[in-house]
Amino acid sequence: MSSTDELQNHDASPKWKERFAFFNQHGSPKTPNFSSAFKQLTTRKRMLIKLHRA
Repeated sequence: MSSTDELQNHDASPKWKERFAFFNQHGSPKTPNFSSAFKQLTTRKRMLIKLHRA
């Protein structure tokens, strides 16, 4: 079971589930893969991934 699958079984908010799925797929914010994927997101999705409010 992947960490994303495990997260789906917990009571995390949909925002955090989406954030973790993005990090799981594209790596940490300091990696080139993350940077290129992040640039392709809409402004709204960038805000979702970048802001750490609950």
